[in-house]
Amino acid sequence: MSDPTSINSVNNTITYKLIAQYLKDLSYENPHALAIVENSKRNYQGNFTFNIVPQQVNVNHYEVSLKIKSVLEFETKVFCLLEMDYAGLFYIATDDNDIKNAFLMVQAPHLIFPFARHIFSTISKEGLLHLPPPEPIDFLKVYEQQKATNRLKEETSSKEASIH
Repeated sequence: MSDPTSINSVNNTITYKLIAQYLKDLSYENPHALAIVENSKRNYQGNFTFNIVPQQVNVNHYEVSLKIKSVLEFETKVFCLLEMDYAGLFYIATDDNDIKNAFLMVQAPHLIFPFARHIFSTISKEGLLHLPPPEPIDFLKVYEQQKATNRLKEETSSKEASIH
């Protein structure tokens, strides 16, 4: 294993190490395979979603799970469904909770996503329908959007609380 990596920000430092990465759960369903063989020229509609779930394991160890779901439909029928939970176990040392949270929601998923994407693509190729692989994700943009949404919710709830 490699040595821990340090990142220096303006006034703070975080040291981290990716200890392990692993597939936690995988489900692939292709319930209408025969219909796909009979008519492969259908215009399928796809939907891709993901969620990042960090969990503290002990003092300096965190598991970060990428939960990925892709559904391919035609009319109202689900033709293909792939759900995957891919995780990384990280050692993280920092005194700054904001930096730690940013690492767990941005850098950690960024490090494990290419491996999850590879598994996703491989499973999809083995099925009859080739699901489009997940495009690279800008985890920083997603994190900033979530923070802005949470700030807006907090401001709205504090205004409502002050009215009552």
